[in-house]
Amino acid sequence: MQPITRASDGVIRFRGNAIVEWLVDTGRVNLNEIASHGFPQADMEQFWQLLGYSVSGYGDLSFISPETVQAADELANRISDQP
Repeated sequence: MQPITRASDGVIRFRGNAIVEWLVDTGRVNLNEIASHGFPQADMEQFWQLLGYSVSGYGDLSFISPETVQAADELANRISDQP
């Protein structure tokens, strides 16, 4: 599980990986192609975390397991309870 933080905009999200974000932002990686490639679920879950996805949006992705969503939500709830 990638660390979860409150971003500067107040959104609770996974801590992104600058290299992964650069690959996507520059178009070197196509998210639709990745989603349809058939990679293992654990790798897909981690990849979307590395993008710095919001925890609330992450739970809406169809390929994320309910167990991973629950674990991320629990971590996010701890952060949201902090001042």
